[in-house]
Amino acid sequence: MQLLRKEIKLSPELNSKLDELTRNKRAHYYTHKELEIILEHFCICQEEFEGL
Repeated sequence: MQLLRKEIKLSPELNSKLDELTRNKRAHYYTHKELEIILEHFCICQEEFEGL
């Protein structure tokens, strides 16, 4: 999870998309919609994610 957060911080495009959705910046979890955007950014389909 830490590696994922690091990768997200390094991507300005992904960061801006998440900023548009995020209400609570201090949360230690991602909402369903935020997770969809993250998976889309890293080209991971839902089936692949569920298999992790």
